[in-house]
Amino acid sequence: MTETPSSDIEIEAQPPQVVDQQDEFVANLSKIYQRLKYSKKLKTAMKEVEKDLLGLLDVKLFTIYQSVDNGKEILASFKGGDPDDDDSIEIRVPFSPTSLAGYVALSQRALVIKNVLNSDELIDIHPRLQFDKRFSEAKGWNVKSMIIVPIKDEILLGVMQLINFEGDREFTKTDLKHAMMVSQMLAKQFRSSLQSTQGPFDYLVQKSKISGVELAELQNNVSLYGGSVTRSLMEEFNIEADDVGKSLEHYYRVPYMKYDSDHELPVDLLENTGVSYLRSNLWLPVAGDKEEAVILIDDPSDYQRIMEIQVVVNARNYVFRVGLPEHIQQFLRGDADADMEAGFDDVFDALGGEDGH
Repeated sequence: MTETPSSDIEIEAQPPQVVDQQDEFVANLSKIYQRLKYSKKLKTAMKEVEKDLLGLLDVKLFTIYQSVDNGKEILASFKGGDPDDDDSIEIRVPFSPTSLAGYVALSQRALVIKNVLNSDELIDIHPRLQFDKRFSEAKGWNVKSMIIVPIKDEILLGVMQLINFEGDREFTKTDLKHAMMVSQMLAKQFRSSLQSTQGPFDYLVQKSKISGVELAELQNNVSLYGGSVTRSLMEEFNIEADDVGKSLEHYYRVPYMKYDSDHELPVDLLENTGVSYLRSNLWLPVAGDKEEAVILIDDPSDYQRIMEIQVVVNARNYVFRVGLPEHIQQFLRGDADADMEAGFDDVFDALGGEDGH
């Protein structure tokens, strides 16, 4: 088993024959990209390049998932290699460490699995990770090895799953590199088809709330002198918090959640978490339980924090909401009127007091 971060993979120096093979792969991938790029319907174009993609990657099956803008799941948008595929059956996979595609969507890290039926190999990745073989058995498929990679361009846009059967060759590091290259190609297409903005605050520029020059200057000042971009947008440019939140929602494709003084936090999910830790990491469980936890975070694309959330919360499934850093602090403090920079180390005392009424 191999697990790797989702950053671009560097190609190491290789012998001339391997370099030639790499050049051939890139050339063939470029041809596929050109066919996808100029197609108005991505699903139709994917069907046209299905055989080419199967041959290029040398796999029996592949599944392409797209992220859904509900902050909780990915949707299988195209399945390659299955002549009996039924498009009417919708497959949705929650952000969860209990499934392979769900784990990659949640962690935004690539996986190479030698044998999906080897529970020890899966447990080494995550104690809850497992392979549900009911679908493959119903199809009569002897599935063995997989590569699963995130499709992302700053934000998660989907997941690609490559599948080989018993008796097929094992996947190599080169296969993983090729899979990542294909996922980067798909990310460009998904970004266009999903019509998400290019930056967290681009929506505000599009709506003439702030100019591009002003936004760049503001972000530069925050980078140099500290502070919060969101707070500066609200205080210096009088932009409403909900407008800033909507901009974040458009970019991350995750629903925005604003501060609500009447909202009760899930004490059970907070009991083992220090307030100072939550304050410095800007995330917070806002609803749910150990079966499905709803997490409010200022940057849902930060996979390092997402991995930490799995360890701290240890829920089966996760639902994400994006929020302003200032609102996350207010939720913890439970005080809508107090200054946003004030401390809130007494949050659990306050929650305990509420339980005592």
